[in-house]
Amino acid sequence: MLASHPPIEDRINALQPGLITRLRSRLRDTRSSEALRNTQAENSAQRQANTLGNAPGSSPESTQTSTTASALGFADPAPFNTRANKGSGSPLAGNNRYRIATDTPMSVRVGQVYPGSENYAKDLLGQLPATCRGLIYTRAGAVQLSYSLLIADLPAEQQQRYLALLPAHPVVGHQEPILQKLLPTVTALGAAARFPLLELAMPALRKLDPNEQQQLIRNVKALAVADQNISLFELALTSFFSRHLSPRAGRAIAVKHRRFQPVLPALRQLFSLLARAGADNPQQAQALFSQAMAGFGVSGNAVPKILTSVSLRELSQALAELNKLSPLLKPAIIDASAECVSQNGHISVREYEMMRLVADQLDCPMPPLID
Repeated sequence: MLASHPPIEDRINALQPGLITRLRSRLRDTRSSEALRNTQAENSAQRQANTLGNAPGSSPESTQTSTTASALGFADPAPFNTRANKGSGSPLAGNNRYRIATDTPMSVRVGQVYPGSENYAKDLLGQLPATCRGLIYTRAGAVQLSYSLLIADLPAEQQQRYLALLPAHPVVGHQEPILQKLLPTVTALGAAARFPLLELAMPALRKLDPNEQQQLIRNVKALAVADQNISLFELALTSFFSRHLSPRAGRAIAVKHRRFQPVLPALRQLFSLLARAGADNPQQAQALFSQAMAGFGVSGNAVPKILTSVSLRELSQALAELNKLSPLLKPAIIDASAECVSQNGHISVREYEMMRLVADQLDCPMPPLID
């Protein structure tokens, strides 16, 4: 008799479309069994040390303070220990790799403001020279800042050669005097400050005329592809400009997908890029890619090969399609993306800022990496 009934999953979807997918999204975990066992062992050892009152680097006072802060809701649940492998200090100081607390999903950071965020913002603003701070709030200064983010790591001669590709324009053209006032600061602050600086400049960029905004997008893309070898950061940055300065910027995105199956091609493109960025060799990249795809119901022989290249247009289209997912499904993509770019539980400042750019494309804002 039961053989004549549809499968349980089909009956549930008939009553509540997408429910199974949402539940799987909440329960999914891209971490390997070994990583989970290691995390559980570390947590058990930490709990035992806390119970005995001899946790490494702690005192009864610090333990009590931490417990009180958690109880009051002021403890920072950010999934990072921003103490680098070597050295110490603010992430603004360099490009060290930082340890991820693997028992906390990256998606918990979405839409959150932590106690350290205010100090981070003050630290960043305090390191900006008055001239630089004033310029990024102007249209011309914000435009030149956009260019500096793409060329700051290049030799001076190469910078000038790439900037010569930009057409002359009174507002969005190359303006050397302004650029030279910004470049030293962008270079000195390093990768950790690039996205926050861009966020500070966005109000001025939104004041550009529509034609100027479109020309700026074209100029940014020209700089990104000038060396015929576009990086993942450049891909994410150009997608950010296209999204926030397009004629449809600010409009609500209608939900089109309530399950992952229709967006698997887009996930393949995104995870291919991220896995190759986070791996040391092709074999590791394929393993990271397969692990990410497994969290979305694609495993075994069904896992496709990692893509060897993804164009700027393809990435933009993939992110646009993923942004049409139900908001309840997007955290799973954030967590899987973090698994791709992190290596052995560590992530670099540049990789994390790139993660923020990707999350922004999904309407999932994440705070900066704070100390």
